[in-house]
Amino acid sequence: METTTASPEQPTRLPHHTGAYLAENRGPMVVAICVTLASISTIFVFLRLFTRGKIMAKVQLDDWLTSVSVLLQWACVACVVLATEEGNGRHVDTLSAHQKERTIFWTLLAFATATPGFGLPKIAVVALLSRLMNPAKWHAYFLWALSGTCMASLVGCIIFLYSLCTPVQSLWVTNMPERKCLPIETLVKYCVFAGSLSAFTDLYLAIYPATVLFKLQMNIRKKIGLSVALGIGSIATIIAVTKCTRLPALAEVDFSYKTADLVIWLVGEGTAIIVASCIPLLQPLVEFIFGRRALNSSSDPSNFTPNRHTRGKKDLVTGTQITNKRRSLRRDPNHDASDTELVEVESQETFLRELDPVETADHLASASADMDMGNRILRTDVVTISYDRKTIQGKIDEAKVPSRSCDDPGHGWVKL
Repeated sequence: METTTASPEQPTRLPHHTGAYLAENRGPMVVAICVTLASISTIFVFLRLFTRGKIMAKVQLDDWLTSVSVLLQWACVACVVLATEEGNGRHVDTLSAHQKERTIFWTLLAFATATPGFGLPKIAVVALLSRLMNPAKWHAYFLWALSGTCMASLVGCIIFLYSLCTPVQSLWVTNMPERKCLPIETLVKYCVFAGSLSAFTDLYLAIYPATVLFKLQMNIRKKIGLSVALGIGSIATIIAVTKCTRLPALAEVDFSYKTADLVIWLVGEGTAIIVASCIPLLQPLVEFIFGRRALNSSSDPSNFTPNRHTRGKKDLVTGTQITNKRRSLRRDPNHDASDTELVEVESQETFLRELDPVETADHLASASADMDMGNRILRTDVVTISYDRKTIQGKIDEAKVPSRSCDDPGHGWVKL
């Protein structure tokens, strides 16, 4: 086949431009997958916001961060659609000069919007884990530093990308006479570094909750369930590693065809993290729709109805929270039960659960009776207690046998 020269708007026909070669186009597949992934993220975030806003009556920072991430995903999808219309997904030597310019322009913009789209959910996960797991101060600083450094490195990718050539327009207008560019391999190496840090962050945030939950005194099924729910982000690690293996394709001459699927991994990593951060918060919605029997829970469904006692207090999947401190009633030996004061007692972990006043008093009495039998160590789920002092004062007087805190035995007598 002879080489023919077409008009400036048409690519030059080359000998290897067979019908099959010209028909190869990854664009529609890339668009379909990106739209699907963004739709999945949207559904989960919508359910999350409904649960947090309507059922739990409290929207937190992590909820807003995941919402912004979804908006960035859809911005990326829009850029992918426009890039595909110009020729992204086809072989670069089948595109006209104008098509090449517009393909590069929209593809770069898709990368720029997708990158923070999977960086922000990591910060959202840290905000969620910091609230639920209540880690030690140094560990909380480490989590925030890890996610912040990861996000900064991802933003650095965008800055590096648009600083690769001067003037910046020469990134997509490749025939500018004053065009000066750094080697593309430099950008690839930095992106691999940022992608590796992103993969490590995903893995750490997926493993950390399981290490905490398996130390708790709770049902093994619940341990596994919560660990899996909070650890789904490990899928993002696999996606991030795969994405790193695709980054060298940025240096390919046939970039429009070779790197067309790279944006899938960018959007996919964001979707995996968003879904992982949403699933643990959707149990109240499931119980609201199907009832607690569907999840084999014995708590009262009204726990998820916001009221003046519960509004803003329930932050775990079951309306509970892991914390480093437990509120306890300490009795001063020089005073009677009416002078009992509320103090903070260190504890490895506790779960918050609301009780009504009568149930709370009964619990205090039965707890003291149990402690009297063999000086056993008592672990309790009760941390924050709302009660009417007048209603249960008699119950407290009946439960005068003191017990020691299982976590702080040297700090006096406690009721819980």
